[in-house]
Amino acid sequence: MSRFADWLKKNHRDFYDQITSTVNYLSNPANRDRMGIGAGTPQGNWYDTVFLPLFSAYLALWVLWNDEVNRTPGITDDFEDAEKAVQPEYRQLYTAFFKTNPLVTNHDLLAMGFPERGSGGNHPAPVATDFPDCDVDTPSPGRLVFHIFEKGKKHKKGKPAGQHGAEVLWAIRDTPTTEWSDLVHSSFDTNSPLTLTFEGHDRGKTVYYALRWENTRGEKGPFSPIQSAIIP
Repeated sequence: MSRFADWLKKNHRDFYDQITSTVNYLSNPANRDRMGIGAGTPQGNWYDTVFLPLFSAYLALWVLWNDEVNRTPGITDDFEDAEKAVQPEYRQLYTAFFKTNPLVTNHDLLAMGFPERGSGGNHPAPVATDFPDCDVDTPSPGRLVFHIFEKGKKHKKGKPAGQHGAEVLWAIRDTPTTEWSDLVHSSFDTNSPLTLTFEGHDRGKTVYYALRWENTRGEKGPFSPIQSAIIP
C-alpha cells in the first residue's frame, strides 16, 4: 500500500489532473489496442464496465465540487466518496494492466500520469504452465463464491510464483459449451475468494466458467476445462 501512496496524487486537484490524463490517453483506441486493452478484450471489458463508470461518477461530482458556489457539505461528502471509490480501481488499472506490461513504454506511463519504470535487473515473472483449480460455494441466494487455488493444492492458499491473479471467464447459458469464446463475461481475482452476484430472476440458471492464471506482466496461462454451477 505504501508504494501506491508514493505515486497516487493526494491533493484533489492533482489527483484530478492525474486520472484525467490517464483517461484522455486511453480515449485513443490505437493506444488501447497497442497496449492490449482494446475494446472486446477481457482487460478492455474491465476498463469499460468497471473503471469508466466509477470515473464518470467521480468526474460529474468533481465538476460540481470544483465550482465553489456549489461546494456545499453534501456535495463535498458525495465528491469525496466518489473519489475514494475510484482510487482503488485506478490503482488496479496501473498495477494489473500497465506497470509491468511489456507492451507499455515509459512514454505511455508518463503520458498517463504513472511513474516510469526503473532499470533494475529483476527476473521476469513466469507464464503459468497449468490452470487454477477452484471450489464453488453457494452461501446465499444469487451468490456464487469461487475459492481459487493452485491445481492440486486445495488446502494451500496463495497464487503460483509471479502470478498476479486469476481470470474467470463465465456466462449464463441454457446449453453446455466446450468453447471458451462462448464465455462472454470476464472477472479478475487477485485475492481469493471471488464472489459473483446475480439478480433474482437468474436463480436456478446455470453458469459455465473457466479459469486461468495471469502473471504480473499481463501474460496468461492455459484455461481450465469449462465447468458449471447452479445459481442458488
